[in-house]
Amino acid sequence: FNLQWVYNVLDGKSERERVLLDTDDFLLALNPSWDGTVNDSLHALAIVKPRNIRSIRDLKSEHLPLLQSVLEKSMNFFSSKYGLSSKNIRAFFHYPPSYYHLHIHFTALANRICGVEVERARLLQDVIDHIQLQNDYYQTKTLYYKLATTNPLYKLFEDDEN
Repeated sequence: FNLQWVYNVLDGKSERERVLLDTDDFLLALNPSWDGTVNDSLHALAIVKPRNIRSIRDLKSEHLPLLQSVLEKSMNFFSSKYGLSSKNIRAFFHYPPSYYHLHIHFTALANRICGVEVERARLLQDVIDHIQLQNDYYQTKTLYYKLATTNPLYKLFEDDEN
């Protein structure tokens, strides 16, 4: 994945029409799979502006204000713009992520997109709670996840077992 696409979005060089909310810390944008009209299919991405946070593995207590801002401002936006309650929205990270620039998915609970299963999705509120309990939680925690047999990492594990 070419991160230049992410940087172009953050710098306002592309996809401006998909940006829902632009703050000092992050932007909230329509995921290409959502047209912004049917609430049950809600799928948006919050892309953080700091470029040195690649995944949840990098997160520590210094990032808590950023994470809490993303959660609060995004939920407030969905409530005011679309009339959606936070109890009907799932906010989560993929681990491993599809690209290594920290981003958070927001989907309607009714939207059963691929990647919301427990083996891949890490709820934003859980991540916040874990870091509050232990600053280096995501640097020390073994994270289990499933891999498709077509994933190059799967092949490495398979070769290592033989």
